[in-house]
Amino acid sequence: VSLVRASPRRRIGARPAPGLDLRSAMRALVEDAPAWVQNVAQLLSLLWCMWFHFARGALGALVSLAHPLTWLGERHEGVEFVVGRVHHARDHPVRRSFSYPLRLAVVDLDSPPAWFARSGQAADHMTADQARARAGADGPVKLLTSPWTFGYVQNPISVYYVYDACEKEETPVTEGGTGETLETLGSGKDGSRFRLRACAAEVTNTPWGERVVFDFDPRGQRVPKSLHVSPFMDALGDWHIKATDPMACFEDCGVDQNDAHESENKNKNKNKNAPRLAVHVDVVGHPAFGDYFRASFVGRPDARTIRRARNERAGLKTLWRHACTPHRVAFWIYAQAARVLLAGVPFFPPPGLGAIKEKSRERDVELEDERKRLDASRGGGDARRRRPPGFRGNDGATV
Repeated sequence: VSLVRASPRRRIGARPAPGLDLRSAMRALVEDAPAWVQNVAQLLSLLWCMWFHFARGALGALVSLAHPLTWLGERHEGVEFVVGRVHHARDHPVRRSFSYPLRLAVVDLDSPPAWFARSGQAADHMTADQARARAGADGPVKLLTSPWTFGYVQNPISVYYVYDACEKEETPVTEGGTGETLETLGSGKDGSRFRLRACAAEVTNTPWGERVVFDFDPRGQRVPKSLHVSPFMDALGDWHIKATDPMACFEDCGVDQNDAHESENKNKNKNKNAPRLAVHVDVVGHPAFGDYFRASFVGRPDARTIRRARNERAGLKTLWRHACTPHRVAFWIYAQAARVLLAGVPFFPPPGLGAIKEKSRERDVELEDERKRLDASRGGGDARRRRPPGFRGNDGATV
């Protein structure tokens, strides 16, 4: 697991949510108190964080109305947006599910929009060269993420898509016998062809602000659970994560990425049957609950004429639906946490990155041995089926 602690700039933009110090103080005061006292303290802290972000987001939306670009729109090369929904579902120890709308940016890290660096968000992520070095690739790099808004960001997960150049006449590889497609091929603006080689997930937990970065096969891979992502989940079990190809998604959508004057209705018609951009993360193999938690984002390319604009600069309709997305996400996270706490789910304090790192390294060795045995039982299989060339797994820590 590549463990990345917060940089100084990250502490400014993605500092622990207000109320974290209050939560720490309250926990210190009641750590020897009865369980019901501890739960009440946690609930009060969650309610404070929830309403703080609600008020902050509402104020930010009102401020946006005074900016001319909110009405006129903005256009930046090097970014596209997808509109979809996040869905969470858990089966144990209580059954709960929720979903909310989300509009995310797909940033071209080789030529990002001006706001990406100007806002400071670029320093919060890997560069294109760093992502290519991890995967041993030579093609473009895309990043699925939520843009900073009014100096704040809430990105539980960002995904890097790292590509390799391939010949124009190449076709996608399929599984022998079944015909299952094992990869997709995307096209650049100049007609060059690219193959999605590997992905990297950048996961940040709330409210502690810890972060891990790990590589995975976009076709689906089981990886060690390398971060304490929720105070209402223990550290047992693994993650199974998979993602679809954004470059192929935008290409198949058929929206002209270079024509700013194409009509909105025409774009919507093209987008109606477009393939979906999806990221799925499940908790699997828990010793008591089995495969008990599922999280996903599923969306389609924004087909509107100002689809390259951020949420606060893409017109009044988008402002109403998606303004101050980081603040909304924080509100939803804390609101659901309060509901889970009231449902009686126990609270699990974070064990620390050091303890999880050692556990995840050991687990990664076990998972790799299982993959090798499975490949041997299948007679070897397709090497690309097992993992992309140059794939880098949970193999060390960087700061």
